[in-house]
Amino acid sequence: MKRIILAFLLVAPATLGWATDYYLVGDATTIGWTTGEANRSPTKMTESSTSGVYVWTGPLKHAAEGFFICNAPSGWSGYGSSVEKSGGSYYSISEVGGTDSCTEKDNKWNPTNTEYEYYTITLNTTTSPAEMSWTSIGATDGNGYYSIDSASDLYIFAEIVNKYDQSAKAKLTDNIDYSAYPQGFIGTSSSKFAGTFDGQEHTVTIALVGDAKIRGLFAYINGATIRNLVVDGSITSGYNNIGGLGGQVDGSCTVENVVVNTSISYTPGSDDASIGGFFPYVYNDQTLTIRNCAFYGSVNAGTATGNAGLVAWNSGTINATNCLVAPKALETGSNGFDDYARYHAPSTSNCYRGETDDARFASGELCYLLNNGGTNWYQTLGTDDIYPYPFGTLTVGRGQWLSDDYLYYNIDGSGNITIPRLDLSENDTKYEVPANVTAKNVSIARNIPAGQWIGLCLPFDLDAIPSGWDVRELAYVNGTGDDASMIFRSATSIEAGKPYLVKPASRVETITVTDTDTPIISKADATAVNTVSDGGVNMIGNLCQTSILMGSYYINTSSLLKKLTAASANLKGFRAYFTVDAVGGGSPVKALSYGFEEDDATGIEEALSNSPLKGEDIYNLAGQRIQKVQKGINIVNGKKVLF
Repeated sequence: MKRIILAFLLVAPATLGWATDYYLVGDATTIGWTTGEANRSPTKMTESSTSGVYVWTGPLKHAAEGFFICNAPSGWSGYGSSVEKSGGSYYSISEVGGTDSCTEKDNKWNPTNTEYEYYTITLNTTTSPAEMSWTSIGATDGNGYYSIDSASDLYIFAEIVNKYDQSAKAKLTDNIDYSAYPQGFIGTSSSKFAGTFDGQEHTVTIALVGDAKIRGLFAYINGATIRNLVVDGSITSGYNNIGGLGGQVDGSCTVENVVVNTSISYTPGSDDASIGGFFPYVYNDQTLTIRNCAFYGSVNAGTATGNAGLVAWNSGTINATNCLVAPKALETGSNGFDDYARYHAPSTSNCYRGETDDARFASGELCYLLNNGGTNWYQTLGTDDIYPYPFGTLTVGRGQWLSDDYLYYNIDGSGNITIPRLDLSENDTKYEVPANVTAKNVSIARNIPAGQWIGLCLPFDLDAIPSGWDVRELAYVNGTGDDASMIFRSATSIEAGKPYLVKPASRVETITVTDTDTPIISKADATAVNTVSDGGVNMIGNLCQTSILMGSYYINTSSLLKKLTAASANLKGFRAYFTVDAVGGGSPVKALSYGFEEDDATGIEEALSNSPLKGEDIYNLAGQRIQKVQKGINIVNGKKVLF
């Protein structure tokens, strides 16, 4: 909070004969020029814990004459002299028509603010000369808002509302621990808060205690607006009518973007407690509009009944939109807690009641539902805090990427999507992943037998090959006419969406990537890279179950390349299959085989094909041209290939 501190020097106490009681008088104060201790009591200074130091807190504004300090409740004596101007937002004595020697009662101090601004005036009579200082909480930011960044500032604001200005407005500029003020309520029965309180997404932690009615930070409101606020802490009361946010609602009030985490305890523990997550009651013919709000606090009422998630007793009108009631703990009598309000049912739109073990919290579903097509609720998925809030940076979207079941994910203002965990399976019926998706943890249920070659296609990059895996990529295709052979070479990494042959040393049931921000390839990008072609042969990767047609080839669990003779067949996801076109513009390939470049570091023990490779560019190790490949090492197009 911005402060203005002004220091003044007064003559020594012995010189002026200071008394023990001091008063601010003048038209800059709220009492004007009244006399008599009863009339001046609102501006009487209080001796602090330090003897000889007096303090007064209250509103002052610029006036025709200003104010001075006197020590006679019915007279005018005791004002200071020898004032030194030290700069700041105030007028010195000479600037308001007097002299700096301050020897006449018309020499006064005068603040410059034209609307009431709250000041703390401190008079130290132990120094020689005496010193007076001003501390202001700052009037306003041009729109009439007090800026509050400390518990003392919030208490002063409560005093402003309770004693001087019901329509005062405030903005929090920091989180505030208000637990040192157990009676620091805003609004009284005779001065109900009618202004605006903007928490600016900050938290006020309370520890309110008492036995009087209307327990809650905003004890009485009438036409007020409270928004963008989190209230945490506790309320303990020996009397009923308790609200986690406030007390009595009058007029037409609005509460928006507010989360109440307050723990509310009703110490009698029986009969009617009338605890409301936000307010105990809305009066007759009064209106409360509450939107984008949540009660996550707890209610400890013993066996007492008469409690509700928003308002305990509604005899007026409540319009609730996009609200959530999900108390972390609830102890009441049987049927002692209504979802939203008792007596007159509120008008609710897109409101929800949840329990602490509701899986919809952690998944993000409730956050998505509360948004109702908008972006008013936020939640970072995959963290310990499973509760959505009506402000933040990441909202929640959903999609049916892999099946008809919904996946929930975070999305930022630029359209970037993050998902804490993406579980995929070879049995997924579709792959509809959009662009710009990153997953923290990825799991693919994919069965790969040990020591067998099989097709594989992954939705993410692997910069390093897993230990024990032999991975090959299609290098080229040899052969024409009836026979063609695919030649594979070693790969040192795996590219998302691209098909490979793999042979793990041990059986694989799940492929996982954990605790890493892993980009997931989109359907569109996968379509662009999932086919590797050469010589009329296409190797195609699939990221979900796919129907392949007659004439396609696939590799079975025995590493054999098989041609599909049925009209069609279903191929599980995260595999690869092959199709053939005409070779070199000639007739279509009728037989297909595959082999490996022999000079790969891993080496291959045997050819895994039942079909020979023919061609004029095939030689044995003696350098003799042969018409078709032989079992063992052959030289094809100048490279050693094992069959």
